[in-house]
Amino acid sequence: MRFLLVLLVAFLALFTGSATAGHVKCEMCEYVIHSATDLIKQNFTTTEIVSNLEHACKFLPHKWTPTCQTVVDVYGLTIISQIINHETPDTICKQIKMCPKNKLIRTEEEKPAMLGFHWKHHHGHNPLKKFECRACDYAVKSAEKHILSGQNTADVERYVDQECNNFEIHEAIHICKKVIHESVNKIVTEIKKHETPGNVCKHTLHMC
Repeated sequence: MRFLLVLLVAFLALFTGSATAGHVKCEMCEYVIHSATDLIKQNFTTTEIVSNLEHACKFLPHKWTPTCQTVVDVYGLTIISQIINHETPDTICKQIKMCPKNKLIRTEEEKPAMLGFHWKHHHGHNPLKKFECRACDYAVKSAEKHILSGQNTADVERYVDQECNNFEIHEAIHICKKVIHESVNKIVTEIKKHETPGNVCKHTLHMC
């Protein structure tokens, strides 16, 4: 409920005034993306993200509810996938035709701060680095458990591959599996040297 309240207040702050229908649609799209990004960073599942956003739409003034529901219901899964692929809100909204192609990209200061998430967009910065770090940490911790129990490298890789499926977001599963399949030998070597999963992800795999 606190999430819905914060979302509602932020929406009202954004859209108070004489915004055009096109402007509202575009701003709504960007807002949903920022909100979904924040939930992804908190490790919410896809189902939880969509559910939170759908409920939030119902608390908006009636004239904005249909647009919000369209963005979430029709494009929700696409938006989540694109966020994890590091696309910006501006790019995603143009791709799904919720914002015009000639829309000016707002500056850092003009972008709204939503749910405590301040959008950072500068060269070389990955806004979902923490998300990738969690997937790596999960994979290496799972590997550590099997390594310390005496499993061989092939079995470690096989077991961790299966455990990666515990993530509900497809892209997280992909990252987890990529870590174990591409780096299992490095992981085994470092864990046997008594390195922590955190150090393996940070210093060996450079994902944190």
